[in-house]
Amino acid sequence: PINIDLELATKKGIPVFHTPGRNADAVADLTLAFMLALARHLPAIRDAFGPGAERMTGAGDYLKMYARFTGFELGGRTIGLVGLGAVGREVAARLLAFKARVLAFDPYVPTPPAGVELVPLERLLEESDVVSLHAPVTSETQGLLSRERLERMKRGAFLVNTARAALTDEEALYALLAEGRLGGAGLDVLAEEPLQPGNRFLMLPNVIVTPHIGGATVDVVRHQSEIVVDAIERHLRGERPRWIANPAVFERSR
Repeated sequence: PINIDLELATKKGIPVFHTPGRNADAVADLTLAFMLALARHLPAIRDAFGPGAERMTGAGDYLKMYARFTGFELGGRTIGLVGLGAVGREVAARLLAFKARVLAFDPYVPTPPAGVELVPLERLLEESDVVSLHAPVTSETQGLLSRERLERMKRGAFLVNTARAALTDEEALYALLAEGRLGGAGLDVLAEEPLQPGNRFLMLPNVIVTPHIGGATVDVVRHQSEIVVDAIERHLRGERPRWIANPAVFERSR
């Protein structure tokens, strides 16, 4: 509903239905894709065997390649989720299936899903092998991962951001990635969008960048349509729809 003048709609007595969580599965899938690609060096492998690559001629070459691209499994690793809303919960469910240890920071969630441990943000940053961001941008979360907090992450840890670039200090993030203090990142969001060729993050070999396409699946259209249709049908039956951006209007309209 960020594209709707809610004040005017409220003044006119028009209830506004919206579709939170419509892209939760899509964004969660991309988040896991980032984690797996980083864990198994998939971008580096692609580049190593691209145009101009040298052929492997013996066992020695193969063993060097094997050592260079040895990755890690998500199972047994600690993954920290900043934000445990619709997307964060879907990511947690997927990670638990991979047998990962899942930590989460969200001051508005009193009880986490089974298998997820709520912890303070500082502890999450210090213990996680991968930190994944799933919070909205508010006055509380703007710049949440400052330089100081990014530096609290484990040396060699990975950051995944499929939420909003404003959650991080992007200058500090770039510096820590460029110097190898952080092991890598998967970024679907950047301060300057749309993504342009030559963006500095594209030049870093330990970073995967996508052009803000976390919700770009054909399935999201179906999800949001089903939520909207359900809201309209409930409203026409005189029932209260699940998601209302200006509930006071709905109450007055009954």
